[in-house]
Parts: sequence; structure tokens; C-alpha cells
Amino acid sequence: MERALGLYRAANGSESAEVGMAANNLSEVLVATGRYREAEEGFRAAIGISTRALGENHPDVAVERTNLANLLLLLGNFPAAESVVTSAIGTYEKLYGAQHPLLSKPLRVLAKVRTMTQQYPAAEALLVRVRDIEGSVSTSSANYASALTALAAHYDATDQPDKALDYDRRALPIYERIYGVNHPSTATLHASIGSQLVYQGKLKEAEA
Repeated sequence: MERALGLYRAANGSESAEVGMAANNLSEVLVATGRYREAEEGFRAAIGISTRALGENHPDVAVERTNLANLLLLLGNFPAAESVVTSAIGTYEKLYGAQHPLLSKPLRVLAKVRTMTQQYPAAEALLVRVRDIEGSVSTSSANYASALTALAAHYDATDQPDKALDYDRRALPIYERIYGVNHPSTATLHASIGSQLVYQGKLKEAEA
């Protein structure tokens, strides 16, 4: 990573916004390859560089904070993840208001933190907010369907099977239209609905 960043620094200056974003992008690659500690260092470096180049409340800084928070969540550092992602949410709200689609990702990260710390009503409220944000853009988009299935997963985990089934069923036709009936994502959703029906004893519906 240092070699690549060195090239960016040589081309753009050591404290440029381009170097900050390059550090963020390289850190995402490190996450994908399981090099989490190096990725954490990279995200923190990216935030520092971008903050100095662009200011505390720039959207690029919010992106980098969200990515760091997601990694901290993965590492089980829930207090740090909450602090970092709350800062990102504050930036987006200050710049764009409380209903901008850019808020969806950090809100979902915060919802995961709330779930992992057993704050289930707070997690639900955040996921409902994401649903409403994405629904205000389009109720037939992949992002809206993803928001529905996130709520379904929450209700399934908190032993609310009727709500879980309802949200997965609402998402299914969107998945079928966007991805097709034979896509793995659609098949996974069909399987989730079938499992919920079996759990509820609705065997005939599950077989249909």
C-alpha cells in the first residue's frame, strides 16, 4: 500500500484529496483480502489526509469514516464504530438534510452496531429510516429491495416471523424484475421465504 500511495503522493502532493481517496480505495482492497489491521491504518490515514485537504465536513471524509466504521464493526469494536459512523451521519445531515440517500449506508452500519449491542428497537428505527429514504427515491429499485430485506432479517432475528415474511415478500417481485427469477439473489430470497413459511407451519405455501 505504501508504494502505491507513494506514487499518488509524487503525482498529486502528499496531502492532496486524491491521495486521501487513494488510501481509502486501497484500504477497501485490504479489507477484501482479509488484511484488516492494515486496512484500519489505511482508512485512518485517508481520513486524516482528506480532513486536512478538504475540511472536517466534506462528503469524501464521511465516505471514509463510514468505511472505517464498517471495518471496526467487523472487528467487534462497537464503541469506536458507533463514534466514527455517527460523525459520518452528522456530516451528511449537515450537508444534505436528514433524508438524503447517501445516509443509507452509514445508517445501516449504525443499525448493525445497535443490533450487535442488543439495542433492537433502535436498530429497527434506523432500518425503517433507511427504508423510507430509499422509498422516497424509488419503490422499485434494488436499494429499496435491499432495505426491505434488511428489515426482514432484523424481524427474523428478533422473533417477529410475520413481519419478516411480509418484508421478504415485498422485496421478491423487485428482485425478480431486476435480477430475473433464476438469479442467485432471487433464489436466496425464495429460500428465505420458504424457510419462514415452514417455521410458521405453512407447509402448503412453502411448497408452492
